[in-house]
Amino acid sequence: MPVDSVARRYAESLFEPALAGGRLDELAQGLAGLAQLIAAHEKLRELLVNPGVEVAEKLQVLRRLPGQVWPADLEAFLRMVLSMGRAAHLLDIAQAFAELVDEARGIVRARVCSARSLEAPLKRRLKQILEHREHKQVELIETTAPELLGGVQVVLGSRMLDGSLRTQLERLRQRLKTVRVH
Repeated sequence: MPVDSVARRYAESLFEPALAGGRLDELAQGLAGLAQLIAAHEKLRELLVNPGVEVAEKLQVLRRLPGQVWPADLEAFLRMVLSMGRAAHLLDIAQAFAELVDEARGIVRARVCSARSLEAPLKRRLKQILEHREHKQVELIETTAPELLGGVQVVLGSRMLDGSLRTQLERLRQRLKTVRVH
């Protein structure tokens, strides 16, 4: 799912110095961990977006979370995001940062949706085809949707390759509607 331009700009502001300083892994891991916590805990999300809570208090809560130790530059980044009132964008910022890291590493994530789980040989073949097509390393993220009936849908960034039986049947239905019978 594409992220908004605000999140992308904030992610870029963290990415550039992280890349230059060789700290992509550390910051990506810290930001991803924070995103997981925010996604999993509604009360934490509410606290972070609450304008009545001071930024210093929000940071204190984040520091006290179990197992969370952030590098100083990530904490400074969080302070900036919170002070600018952009806490609601943190999940999108984390996603945009991960996309920038993947892009720098030549990795593309392909979301593959099929009617039922794909067998390992088919996954390997699909991955090979996508890597050949994209000229990048591909990581498959697989989901199932029985309503597709068969075939697959592949989402790469903002592009969708739809080879599902449901879509093929819908196209056939549309063509049959235009056929005149004499």
